[in-house]
Amino acid sequence: MVIATPNWDLRVAVQELTVEIAVLTERLEASKDALKVQASEYARRLMELNNAHERAERVLGTYVTRESFEQTIRELEGWRRAVDGDRASSSGRNSTYTSVIAIVFALAAVAAQVWGAIH
Repeated sequence: MVIATPNWDLRVAVQELTVEIAVLTERLEASKDALKVQASEYARRLMELNNAHERAERVLGTYVTRESFEQTIRELEGWRRAVDGDRASSSGRNSTYTSVIAIVFALAAVAAQVWGAIH
């Protein structure tokens, strides 16, 4: 059996503390490296979010508000009613002109027959 001496215990304790210090130093370095990686990842994500926000702003700039859309629809519906009304009255006039022209040609044909019968 080996009897431990105070020097022996002190040397073992120093070695154990040296190992523990080395382990803690490695952990500290690993933590620093992990923080650097995390910081670069956060910077990348922030840049990505900023770019996404800018893209969203550009897309939103192309949208039309509901109020503007509804106003445009009301104006188009009013224009459509006016055009339909003009077409209806124009169609009625055209059919009237066609009827008058047909009557004139019919009268001319009758006049030609009467004229031909007289002469």
